[in-house]
Amino acid sequence: MAPGWTGIVFVALCLLWHLCSGVSPEVKVFQPQSSVTADAGDSVTLNCNVSRQALGPVKWSRGTGPQKQQLDIKPAETPGHISWAIAHLLTENDKSIVISELSLRDSGVYYCEWYRPSQNQPNASGSGTTLTVRGKPIITPPAERASLGERVTLSCESEGAGNTPLSWDRDGQSQTGVQERHLTDRSRSSLTLTAAPSFITSTVRCLIPPATGKDTPVSTALQLRDFITVPPAVKVTGQTQLVLGQSASLTCQLSGFYPASWTLQWLLNDKTLGPQAGTQISRTEPQPSEEGTFTQSSLVQLTGSLELRAAALVCQAEFEGKHSERDSITLRVRGSPHITAPEKRVKAGDDLTLSCESVGDTDTPLSWRVGMKNMSGEQSHLPSSSFQGTSSSLTLRADKSFIRETVFCEIPETDLSASLRLESVLTVPPAVKVTGQTQLVLGQSASLTCQLSGFYPASWTLQWLLNDKTLGPQAGKQISRTEPQPSEEGTFTQSSLVQLTGILELRAAALVCQAEFKGKHTVRDSITLRVRGSPHITAPEKRVKADDLTLSCESVGDTDTPLSWRVGMKNMSGEQSHLPSSSFQGTSSSLTLRADKSFIRETVFCEIPETNLSASLRLESVLTVVPTVKIKSQNELFLNQTVNISCLVSGFFPHNVSVSWEPMTLSRTPVQDQNCTKIQNQDGTYTAELWAWFLFTEELNGSAVSCVSIYEQLWRQSDNITLRERKRPENIPDTRQQDEGPSTVLLYAGVACGIILFLVTVALLMYCKRRGEQHKPEDSSPADGGAVLREPEITYAALDMKKLKPKAAPPAGQDRTGQGEDPTEVTYAALDLKRLPKPRAAPPAGEESTVYAEVKGARGRKAISEPRTPPASLASESTEYASINFRRKTRRGQDSVLYY
Repeated sequence: MAPGWTGIVFVALCLLWHLCSGVSPEVKVFQPQSSVTADAGDSVTLNCNVSRQALGPVKWSRGTGPQKQQLDIKPAETPGHISWAIAHLLTENDKSIVISELSLRDSGVYYCEWYRPSQNQPNASGSGTTLTVRGKPIITPPAERASLGERVTLSCESEGAGNTPLSWDRDGQSQTGVQERHLTDRSRSSLTLTAAPSFITSTVRCLIPPATGKDTPVSTALQLRDFITVPPAVKVTGQTQLVLGQSASLTCQLSGFYPASWTLQWLLNDKTLGPQAGTQISRTEPQPSEEGTFTQSSLVQLTGSLELRAAALVCQAEFEGKHSERDSITLRVRGSPHITAPEKRVKAGDDLTLSCESVGDTDTPLSWRVGMKNMSGEQSHLPSSSFQGTSSSLTLRADKSFIRETVFCEIPETDLSASLRLESVLTVPPAVKVTGQTQLVLGQSASLTCQLSGFYPASWTLQWLLNDKTLGPQAGKQISRTEPQPSEEGTFTQSSLVQLTGILELRAAALVCQAEFKGKHTVRDSITLRVRGSPHITAPEKRVKADDLTLSCESVGDTDTPLSWRVGMKNMSGEQSHLPSSSFQGTSSSLTLRADKSFIRETVFCEIPETNLSASLRLESVLTVVPTVKIKSQNELFLNQTVNISCLVSGFFPHNVSVSWEPMTLSRTPVQDQNCTKIQNQDGTYTAELWAWFLFTEELNGSAVSCVSIYEQLWRQSDNITLRERKRPENIPDTRQQDEGPSTVLLYAGVACGIILFLVTVALLMYCKRRGEQHKPEDSSPADGGAVLREPEITYAALDMKKLKPKAAPPAGQDRTGQGEDPTEVTYAALDLKRLPKPRAAPPAGEESTVYAEVKGARGRKAISEPRTPPASLASESTEYASINFRRKTRRGQDSVLYY
């Protein structure tokens, strides 16, 4: 049996049981929901339960009385507006219904009712469920877009939600609205805001409380940007100062506006500016920004013309013909500035006046600037007969520092300017300086230099003038010039050299160096030439003794410059005079000195001050110094004994002084030895000593002996002594005959020494020859290109030859000197034989002498037995008498070695 039939049978059996039993229990209907709130468009379930199953249907109705309306309920899970909540109504007590797609018309009181079979009136009914369906909130915006700062009122209404409170929020933040009261079929609230740029990104919502069984309120959102307008910031930028004939661009920038439908246009003097001759307009599309606003720009290009002077250029932004924003500028039209400079260059130190002009507007000043320094000019208007405009003049004190500077004439707040290099209008005179040897010397060439410094430009010309006449290259004159050379400060330097030969015609001549610029500016420097001959000193023809010495100095040429005297480093004062007119003109000076032997080493100078002209004279050439003469002899003279006497002539000059003995009777007496030695003293004078040895005989006893010193008949100095015998004591024998023995012995000894010296020399020569032959291969084959290696010097032999002076007869038992040896011993010669360095290699090409040995004879110091001490200059004097050199003669190649 099918399930549907089983239910029907079961219901039928139950009814039959109730009828048969005669018992009819009461059926109760329960509606647990007194009221239900739902939102339009949603679904809602109205609950209903019966106490038991009973015959008769359960129906739902809405309303009561005449407005009661039975509901057409569709089976469960069947599409429809109202349907049963469950499918098995016959076996279930749940008689709930579901209403779908709610609308405001579904609001009302719903009743669940049980009917007996075949009855039209309900036998049992629920208490009823009130269903309230609320419409979705609807926000009413303002009729027009509001501008910034205006108040905007929004209204929100929800039908079917009588007295249900409505709430507001903006971007999640609660807002306080105004709720209308005493409305039964709807709810209404209003919200008032102040328009601000933040509206562009803001959202406002109107909310009603959540429906029954829900947690989320129902809301309606509204974008505030749709109801606000934000005017743009309008800015016109660009080159408002137009230049005649040149194109200039100006930009209009709209920023921060909303919505994007704002329109942009240009106006010129309140008339719409469109594309036309000399005008071009371009626009960009509105571009959104991060804040939600828009930016837009427009570019207009205008060509400068006089018609645009003082014209008002406006950029206007408009929205729907109601909102308008604008920015305007006043156009200025000027011609490019032009600087006018003087036609001729201005000299440094003078005033330089410049003028600057610009046609166009007349109310904008022109400004001046030199380099980076602003200058103040004098402003004026152009005369009405020409184009209108502005002019300005600037006066400067010209200076050479302007050479590297540029002057600018500018129109303020524009890039219009004119410039002028000041070097093109400036001239700087040079500093002219003539230097050199202004004191010319007759017959000699002298150079003078003209130096131009710090001038500008380089086209300055330089010339020489002599007595105001142009000086050109000619006999005795040479002129050279350098090219102008730039300096660090921008100026130039130049020099010129003139060479003049000293002649008398140039005396007191004016030599001028002149710098000139285009025949207008002239700078010069001049000097007066002085011509002098070289000084010449005239000395006496004969030497002057230590007395007054008069010298004269002459110089032909100028007569107004003194001659100065100087002895060594000491200035002297002379007597100035002019040369006699019969001769060359010039200056002479005389100097008188007290001659003194201290002048021997001095030089006298005659000089022309402030020049290098001078003459000099060695005073030794004009002086003579008279000496002192002194004879020295033995204190004791004995007859028939050899006597030695000396004459000391000291402090004479010059050296060629004759010294001689005038013994009167001495000429008839044989003199064994006579010699004169001269030496120079430290002060320049000379000292001479004359010696004589003779036999003192009876004839000479009591005679006078003189020592005479003579110089060229200028002076004669002498000293004399008288020779007198000294008597011998009686106990001393006469030794006159014995005295002849020592003289003979000395003669023999001298001969023997000479023979010995000769033999030793021959032996030495033979030895050297043999040594040379043994080493010949070594000497003739150099290995190092002719270099010589030297060996230490070796002394081979020494020979001293001494002369012993004859002794006078000493007292018995003792020497004359009281010493063990004769103090009058004199060394006459010394022979040193040394082996000198020998070359390791042959000498270079050519011949070379090598000293192998030297034999020198020197006179040694003689000790004088007399108490009188000889002069210090003779105390250590040694006179060389002879020198013998033995040399090896080297030939080229492998030649043999010869000895000489």
